[in-house]
Amino acid sequence: MIPDSQMPSPQDLLWPTLKALDSSGGSASIQELSPRVAMYMKLPDEILNIPHKEGPQTEVDYQAAWARSILKNVGAIDNTARGVWTITDKGREVQSDEQARAMARTARPSNKKSKQRRGPVAPDPDRPRQTPTDPDRPRQTPTHQTRMTTGTGRMGFSTFFEAWSPMPLSVCVSAFFGNLGSPEWR
Repeated sequence: MIPDSQMPSPQDLLWPTLKALDSSGGSASIQELSPRVAMYMKLPDEILNIPHKEGPQTEVDYQAAWARSILKNVGAIDNTARGVWTITDKGREVQSDEQARAMARTARPSNKKSKQRRGPVAPDPDRPRQTPTDPDRPRQTPTHQTRMTTGTGRMGFSTFFEAWSPMPLSVCVSAFFGNLGSPEWR
């Protein structure tokens, strides 16, 4: 068993990744990049062959992917095509491992707060509200309703209910199940 202390972290792989990209003419695929990074790090085969969990990827490749993400976030490299990485002018300015690590510390933090689910959108005060007691008025779909879909493009009932929250539950249920066949619900 190889101790974890011998496994390179993403920060350990920043400078070798930049050197490997620069030495390969400024651009390389992941398949071309991985052996060069391993060569610069002088990693033994025992470490290079450790699988990441049960997947087909090795642990070093997994850590290298994180290193590439960090370098991309700080503008040192760019992903010009799927699986192809290019060093930028900012990446060429880095001259040492210490500089690469210092630059990585300035990487923007993950934006988890912006991905949190937003609450229901406030109703437009200028728009008259449809009530169940007005049967002659045609049913109108709230304009914000289509923006409140899940990642698959489908709207769950709880999201639908929040969009129609001023309405009684029975109206929301019938509206939700009555509109399932329309194109905006597919």
